[in-house]
Order: sequence, then structure tokens, then C-alpha cells
Amino acid sequence: MEALHSSNSVRVLVTGISGFLASRIAYELQNRNYIVRGTVRSKKDEKKMMFLKKMLYPEKIEIFEANLLDDKGWPEATKDCEFVLHVASPFPLSSPKNANDLIKPAVEGTMRVLQAAKNSGVKKIVVTSSTAAIISSNPNNVEMTEECWSDLKAVGTYMKSKNLAERAAWEFYKSQDPSSKMEMTVINPGLIVGPSLIGTDFSSGELVRQLLMNQIPGLPDFMGQIVDVRDVATAHINAIERPQSNGKRFILVSEGMTMVECANVLREKYGKLGYKIPSHEFWNSTMWIASIFSQDAADMYPFLGIHHKWHNELSQKILGIKYFPAKEALLEMANSLIEFGIVPNKEKDKVNAIK
Repeated sequence: MEALHSSNSVRVLVTGISGFLASRIAYELQNRNYIVRGTVRSKKDEKKMMFLKKMLYPEKIEIFEANLLDDKGWPEATKDCEFVLHVASPFPLSSPKNANDLIKPAVEGTMRVLQAAKNSGVKKIVVTSSTAAIISSNPNNVEMTEECWSDLKAVGTYMKSKNLAERAAWEFYKSQDPSSKMEMTVINPGLIVGPSLIGTDFSSGELVRQLLMNQIPGLPDFMGQIVDVRDVATAHINAIERPQSNGKRFILVSEGMTMVECANVLREKYGKLGYKIPSHEFWNSTMWIASIFSQDAADMYPFLGIHHKWHNELSQKILGIKYFPAKEALLEMANSLIEFGIVPNKEKDKVNAIK
């Protein structure tokens, strides 16, 4: 990947650098000759620091400790950076009992990073939001564009946290003095899958892991918005290199796929290797009953049967994204989960059993 300009003296901060998406962004930044700086909650967490082994030049990455719920560390992390890519945000596997456990770090963390970047004289910040801040639960409103916002009264805690965090970011951006304005772009990806650079569990891979491990009792009529992690990383970096992205938000979705379609893609390849991919489809009435007892089912229920059309033309035109096929991204994710041992390698187990 060739740099669009000379970047070997440009320092970029990536928050939450040890995560699935952030580590990919760091890798691509090094590929374009940027000076990469990252934040982690603790350098002592050896599992979280293992991402460095996959980097092009691990010894050149500057690591700072910083927490989304604490001011400490952020002034030092943002100092001397021309750009900040704010990727760190809580992404739980299930809805927390206390909504503020999720909303507070998402909103306050975003504001904390924005303010620190502004104080340090950062030229531009790119904020990672989500299609969760855009999606509609209205079956008569399926055309999703960058003008759309999710209804706070109709979404679960995670979607609400992304919506509120992004709204807070835009309020901050618009309230700036024009003479000393820090530019901003917001990236709104769907479910991020694809090849991983980290060997720890991560929320983005949980659906694929559960499908491979036959840990989902049934497949509801729910359509996810699939996007490859490589495309999302490219979007973040192109956003700092292309001024025409200033003040805009971008949908990052390759294509929508139902859970049945995702399961079928995985079964086509991995079913032959001994993985039992779920095939039973849940009726919406079954999910309604489940929603009484499960907050996760309740959060999903309003979106059942709604097959949205996601308009990604803006990301193609301004950010130059040429999307990886969703099927390829899913299979790459599965390969990574098996490679890192997060999912057992059944093909290897068979060979060992014969020996």
C-alpha cells in the first residue's frame, strides 16, 4: 500500500491499539511509513501486548498507558501527534445490567480523547462510531445513509452508547472556534470481520466463533452489516490523508447478510472439516418469547425481518474504498480464529488422531 504523501515524520495516535481493528490500523499506518503511537490500559497485560509481534516494525511503536475513564495519560499520548484515530470503545458480548457501565466510557472516553487532542494541537481526529448509531428499527425505513440516526427510544444499550458518543463528538466539533478548528471525520462500520492480528478473544469475532462452535441454538431473521477489517483500516487512514473527508461521517458496509446466510457460508467450507454449523432457523415468535427473558434477544427483536439497504457510495467516492466481499471477510475471520487457537483446529486434530 503506497503512501499518498511523505509520512515518515508524521505521528499518529491510535487509541486502544491492541484491539482487533486498531492493531490492523497500526499495521497499515506502518506500511505507509507513519510514526505510530498507541494507547493501552496496561503495558503489563502480556496477552494484550502480543499484537506487537505481528507489526511490521514493533520496536518503533510508541506505547502509552491511558484509560477512557481517567484523564491521566491522555495529554502525554496526544502530545506531538498530527492525527488521532480514536478507535477504543467498549464492545460487550452481551448487554450490561447497568447501562452506564457501557454508555459512560463510550461518551466520556470520546470527549476525553477529543479534548486532549484539541489541547495538544492535533490537526485532525478520526472517530470510530458504528452503524449502530445509524440503523433504523422502522420497517418502512430501510434505506440507510449518512443522514440517518438510530432512535434512542428503540435501541439497546450498545446502540445507544454509540449514538450518544457520536452525537457528543459532533457537538464538540461544531462548537469549536473556526480560527483554531481541529478537523474531524467519523467512520461508521458494521460488523467488522476479516483476518486478525491479535490472538486474544475479541467481540467482533464472537458471532463467527459461536457459529463454528455450534453454540447458537438457532438462527433468527436478523441481518448484519458485514465489513472487512482491512477496509475499515484503509478508511481511517485515507480519512487523514483526504481533506475532502473533513466534517463528514461514512458508512462502512460491504453488504448485508442474514445469520442464515453467514452460517451457510461457513458451513460450505468448514462443515466438511467437522465443524457443526447451526442450521435451525428461529421464528420471530420464538425470539419474542426469548426477549422476555434475555436482554440480548430483546435488543435484537425490533430489527428482526428488516433487511436494510446500506448506501456506501460516499465511502467509495471520497475514501476510495473498494470493498472485500463479505463472504471472503467471514472466511478470513474463521481462519484467524482457528489459527490462533480461539476455535479448535478440527482438521489438525483429525491428523493427530490418525497418528
